[in-house]
This record gives sequence, structure tokens and C-alpha cells, in this order.
Amino acid sequence: MLQWIEAKAPDCDVQDKLPAGASGRHGRDATLAAAAEPGLHNGSLVELVLDPLAGRLRKSSLTIQFVEGQFVDSYDPTIENTFTKLITVNGQEYHLQLVDTAGQDEYSIFPQTYSIDINGYILVYSVTSIKSFEVIKVIHGKLLDMVGKVQIPIMLVGNKKDLHMERVISYEEGKALAESWNAAFLESSAKENQTAVDVFKRIILEAEKIDGAASQGKSSCSVM
Repeated sequence: MLQWIEAKAPDCDVQDKLPAGASGRHGRDATLAAAAEPGLHNGSLVELVLDPLAGRLRKSSLTIQFVEGQFVDSYDPTIENTFTKLITVNGQEYHLQLVDTAGQDEYSIFPQTYSIDINGYILVYSVTSIKSFEVIKVIHGKLLDMVGKVQIPIMLVGNKKDLHMERVISYEEGKALAESWNAAFLESSAKENQTAVDVFKRIILEAEKIDGAASQGKSSCSVM
């Protein structure tokens, strides 16, 4: 599962198709069901998207841009949704499920479902908000406390890169924070489809990298 978290405060081909009978957006019930989906080896990824200032970051808009190819400027930031999309990465088709959480803040308590059968985490802050940049650090710490020593890819995304005049967090600051976490980093804009695609392409490749390393490790142990 790809999970996407926002903070609350002042080489892949993407195919626009869904499984038979499935729609692009689902409610909370579907979120719980998503945890039962097979893992990376079966071509299914569930990722959690987490970010501060959900009502202002265009986090949900970024997800909708990726899934539906359109920019949506208004939505309810308090609602958690699950999105599904079939994508192909390096010839492998994945049934991607995105749990787009409600906005998080430094006082948020993550439910246990945020750590069950998750293949990756995307943490989003706004390049126009110092507060969101600080809160995402707190959220990252809470995330590590929750998942423990399990190796799961985490990606940091600086959203709203199109708002040049309002930027207060530089690209270099975001990249440095991601490097301190040993995480992937990209900047994005919910108004640009390619940047949205790049975000989800990158987290899938990061998940593949970790999954491949784990498989090699098991193989070595078996030989020994």
C-alpha cells in the first residue's frame, strides 16, 4: 500500500484504467479493505500518503492529478480516500492503491492500519509553508516509531513548486532533509501531470529496490 501523509498547520508507463467494477476514489471502508491486498511480489502496492496542511497543500489534488489526469482545486481535506490505478513499471503491471489520509499535525495519532501491509510512505509538505516543513519532521519521527525497524521506502515531496513567488523552503533544504532520512526526494505541483507521475513512479522504484535487496539477502542466507 502506498500511504500519503500531509501535515496540518498555518521509466514507467501510466495507464489510465481501473480494474473491472472499480472506481478511482473510494471511502474509508475501502481503505480498511486495501490492507488485505497482496504485496509487492504479487504486483500490488498499497502506499500511504501523509502530509501537513491538507487543506492548503493540494495533496489530494496531486493524487487526483495522477489517478484522473485533472487538477482539482477544491476538496474536503478532512476525508480519507483510497484511490486505485493500474500502472506499468519496467514491464511489470501493478495494481496501485493510494490511501490519501486526512491532514495530519504534530499531535496526530496514527491508527494501527497505517503500519499494516504498507509498501511505501509519501510525506508531503508545502514549499510555501515553513510550518508544514517543521511538522513533517515530527510526522516522520512518529512514523519511524510506529513501523520500527521494518525497512519500508519513505519519500519526501515538496508540493506547490509552481508558486514561485510564495516559496519559503528551497529545493536544497528539502533535499537535505530527505538525505538525512535516507529517503527519496522530489518537488511537485498538482497542476502538472508529469510531476505527479514522477512522484508515484519514484516511490514504486524505491519499493522495488528494497524488495530486491531483501530477496537477495534471503537468497544469500539460504546458500550459506
